[in-house]
Amino acid sequence: MRLLVYTPTTEDGPAAACVESIDGQQYQGQWEWVVDADDPFPVPDHRNVLAKYRRAKSLALAGGYDALVTVEHDMVLPPDALQQLWDVNAPVAYGVYMLRHGSNVLNAWEYSSGRNLGMSLSLYPERLEQAKRQEVVEVSGVGFGCTLIRRAVLEQVAFRPDGKAKAPDIPFATDCLRAGIRQVAHFGVACGHVHEGKVLTMSDDSGRMV
Repeated sequence: MRLLVYTPTTEDGPAAACVESIDGQQYQGQWEWVVDADDPFPVPDHRNVLAKYRRAKSLALAGGYDALVTVEHDMVLPPDALQQLWDVNAPVAYGVYMLRHGSNVLNAWEYSSGRNLGMSLSLYPERLEQAKRQEVVEVSGVGFGCTLIRRAVLEQVAFRPDGKAKAPDIPFATDCLRAGIRQVAHFGVACGHVHEGKVLTMSDDSGRMV
């Protein structure tokens, strides 16, 4: 199966650790990697974020790809990330990583009502430990750090802005919820997130970064 791996970035390009991790992917199908630093609006206009993801969607659909995999330019993927996200056979599959802004919590948000986003599983230690043991769990999102979106979802769900931030990830997760599209987090795809020269990874039981 063909995957389009898409990384929106700045003129500085992706982090070296990100490049190395993508170059090292072990995937049994075909995949291509597009690095996009083309900003249609003057930097740092946040509309660039939405414009790039809309471009990614268009490239994936026009190119006949079976799925789009979004990888932010500061992510560090395990070598089997593409394979595991594809093999889980979910419409939307998220790799798991720590968010950098605000509290350092996981991007895996609890699935609750089926209509509205929950909160990070980091806030529910018992549920988080269960999710780690289960490895693949249904979630309400969120984030495009390392996310596989199958073609049928791209055809159905628009990338739209989220208020002033213009980022489409939270609206996308919400729209998937309300359309009954299953979203999962794959705890076997534990990604690093480069932040201030360090790589944040999933917390261990003591809560410290490992």
